[in-house]
Amino acid sequence: MGHLPRIPAWLRWEQSVIYFVTICVKDRKQVLANEPAFNALKNAAAKLREWRVLAAILMPDHLHVVVAPSERDAQLGNFSAALKRWMRKELSVRQALCLPSRVPCSHQRLASDALALQRLISIKRR
Repeated sequence: MGHLPRIPAWLRWEQSVIYFVTICVKDRKQVLANEPAFNALKNAAAKLREWRVLAAILMPDHLHVVVAPSERDAQLGNFSAALKRWMRKELSVRQALCLPSRVPCSHQRLASDALALQRLISIKRR
């Protein structure tokens, strides 16, 4: 799989850029619904310098993250690569092998404001 398509930030300058990101586990293996994976996610999020994790949820075979860049034009691929790299370092070999650097079902959405973010979250709940 190639790189994720670049999403331009066409928002007004006074609007915050917020992404809703989903990262799937390779072969949809159910390895994330446990305490070590949750701790790895928290520790990886704490290491991020150019991104702020606003919310996250781990599901057995994927995770959702609501994230905001510190720079408006930051590349989302850098965020997902760093998060997965740091999580793999902390997880067991079995779990780490399931978080490859490129996953076909990774996707993201750009939320234009708090209302759009709420709509994205409610859509994902259905």
